[in-house]
Formats: sequence, C-alpha cells, structure tokens
Amino acid sequence: MKKNGRLDNIIKLIPNDTEILADIGCDHGKIIVSAILTGKAKKGFAVDISKNSLNKAKKLAETVGIYQNIEFICGDGFNNINQNIDTVIIAGMGGNEIISILNQKHFAKTYILCPHQNADILRRYINSNKLSVINDFYIKEKNKYYPIIMVQKGRGDCYTEDEMFLGKNIPPNDLYKQKNYERYLYLNKLVLNKLVFYLCK
Repeated sequence: MKKNGRLDNIIKLIPNDTEILADIGCDHGKIIVSAILTGKAKKGFAVDISKNSLNKAKKLAETVGIYQNIEFICGDGFNNINQNIDTVIIAGMGGNEIISILNQKHFAKTYILCPHQNADILRRYINSNKLSVINDFYIKEKNKYYPIIMVQKGRGDCYTEDEMFLGKNIPPNDLYKQKNYERYLYLNKLVLNKLVFYLCK
C-alpha cells in the first residue's frame, strides 16, 4: 500500500494494547488492514455505508491474507457492533458527522478522530462530553491541513475558547503555527477586501 501521511499518522496513534479496533467509515480499508498487518490491533470491525467501498476493503484484506481478522459491516457507525472496542478511528468526514456517530450507543476506550471540516464544533463536543485530549496536531497533505485528535474518556473541559479553533498542538510541531498563520492571512485579506468594497461604494 502507498504511503499516506494522514493514514500513517493515525495508525501510529493506535495504542499498542489494542485488541479490537473499529474503523468507522473505513472507505477502502487501508487503515484497519495496515493496523492489523503491523500488529497495532489483533482484529477489528470495518464499517462503511458504501457497499462498493466495503467490497474494496474486503478485497484488500483478502489480498494480504487477514480477511479472517476483520468483520466487515455495511452500515452506519456503531449500530451493528455489539461488543466492547478498545480503539475507534473515525476519519474522512466532517465534525458534525463524527459527533452524530459518537452519540450512538457504543463501548470504547480510545478515539482517534480526523475531521475534514468543523473541527471546532467537534472540539466543543469533546469539551462537554467528559473526553480528555491526548493528542491534537495538524498534518499537511496535498496542500491541505488535517487535524488529528486522539481522546479518551476522562474529565473533559480540555480546550480553551481559542483552542477550539486553533487546536492544542500536542505533540508540538511547526505545522500548527504555519496553518494558523495562513488562516490569519486569509481572514485578514477577507476583511480588507470587504473594507475596500464598502469604502468604494
């Protein structure tokens, strides 16, 4: 499988004591297959609402010889998983969609989340639902920044108001400053353009 910065960083975060992994919205199955191949998990659930994507995940698992380690579920979130899960990965969707899945009944210890938009809304949810932040950092792929957030059940209230939008930068890396500086420049340009528009009316 080709190297992928986002997926590789997610896999690295999976705790070493993970027995059962759930990949919600597994797409082509690259994360869960890689996790089992590298020993980060022993078995797991690959879940996706798309039959076509799930079939590609099945084919990938068959090709590398670990089909028997994964239960493939065509469905929405946790609805068809009826056992405890050590680690859950939800990546490739917006913050609101991730929240909707987290609100379903389930039993899990650790969550690795990668929202493609509305990360601030997801962080606000984390704050108010007794989840403690272990990691929150940015990676850059194809000129786009992605936040990767790892949380476990705990005390909540981990984010300040600023951090809801900016992230926590745990562990620290230079992409945090770079991403937020570029956002500052974009917003500043937006404000200046509007100001010029109103002054020229």
